[in-house]
Amino acid sequence: MKLRPDYYFIGADLGRDRDHSAFAVLSKVTRVLPERDPITRAHRSLHLLELNHVEQVPSGVRYTRVMNRLAFIVRHLNHATPYGYKPVSVHVSLDAAGPGALATDLVRGLGLGISFHPIVITGGEESNLLKSGATSVPRKELLSTLRFLMETENLEISPNLRQSESLLREFAGVKASGTKAKHDDLVIATALAAWQATRQCKELLKPQRD
Repeated sequence: MKLRPDYYFIGADLGRDRDHSAFAVLSKVTRVLPERDPITRAHRSLHLLELNHVEQVPSGVRYTRVMNRLAFIVRHLNHATPYGYKPVSVHVSLDAAGPGALATDLVRGLGLGISFHPIVITGGEESNLLKSGATSVPRKELLSTLRFLMETENLEISPNLRQSESLLREFAGVKASGTKAKHDDLVIATALAAWQATRQCKELLKPQRD
């Protein structure tokens, strides 16, 4: 049975110069397991992220069109909610450095009804809240969070995911130190979404499988 998501997390990495822009969509789901807690007798739950969608936007596309694509994705997720159910909360994390400053204003003007999280990716050592309202996050923290989720199997890649081979190829080429790879837009988009998911859902940072 397909589980109804608890949250959606979208990561948006905006291309610079000749780079692609990229989006990644993660859903946070809770699976109820047949085994019970020996003390409370309640069924155990497994909290997971599922990577449902990644896509690249060709280089050279105007940021207004890129943001229109983001709006389309958000509306598609909202329309996926069955009739009579409350819409699932959508969180968007966007690389707010460089061209992201313009994109941040564009997103806020779209009226999407999302929780919006501008993120400035840095080469520093720790994350900080900036006066602008954005959060600075070290690149290596984004990547290490994504790596942890994959290694603990707290993040699953949908078997129907298009561009999964491209994503895994990019991920294999990204260095653990956080050094920028030549092509890593799909990985960064996924890492932005995953990092925000762990801020919202702390249980994802715990190994949950025996």
